[in-house]
Amino acid sequence: MKIWQGDPCAPQQFIWSGVNCTYSSSGTPRVTSLNLSYHGLDGAIPNALANLKALNYLDLSDNDLTGPIPPSLEELTSLTVLILSNNRLNGPIPASLCDGQSKGLLELRVDNHPDICLCHSTCQIGSKGRKLATFTIVLIAVVPALIILLLLSSLLFFFLRRKKSATKLCKWF
Repeated sequence: MKIWQGDPCAPQQFIWSGVNCTYSSSGTPRVTSLNLSYHGLDGAIPNALANLKALNYLDLSDNDLTGPIPPSLEELTSLTVLILSNNRLNGPIPASLCDGQSKGLLELRVDNHPDICLCHSTCQIGSKGRKLATFTIVLIAVVPALIILLLLSSLLFFFLRRKKSATKLCKWF
C-alpha cells in the first residue's frame, strides 16, 4: 500500500513517483502529468482529478477501475493524453473527450473495455452482458407464464374430474 502525504510537487527533491510538475516563479507548482498505471487502483475514477487544471497527461491504465468515465474529466481542458486501457470501465465516453479526440487535440486510449461505448457509436452491452440480459428477460417472462399455465390446467383437470364424478353419481340415483 502506498502512502502519499503532503504536496506531490514540493519539495522538488521529493516529488512523488509518477508525477510531473511545472514550477513557476510566481507561486505554487502545478501537476502537469500523472502516471498511475499499475498502481492497483480500484473503484470509480475520482471526480477530484478535475481539480488538476494544468494536467495534460493522465495514465490510469492497468488498474481495476470500474464504472463510467466521469464527466468531470471534461473539465481538464489542458489534457492532451488520457490512457484508461485495461480497467473495467463501462458506459459512454463523455462528449467533449470524444470531440477532443476527433479534432486531434486529445489522444484517448480505452483498449480492452468491452462494455465501454466508443466515441460516435451507439452504446451496447458486451456479449456476456447481452446474453445475461436476454436470459433474465426470458426467465422473467417464461416462469410466471408456466406457473399460470400449470395452475389453469390443474383447475381445469379438477373441474372436469368433479363434473365427471357428479355425472356418475347422477346415474346411480
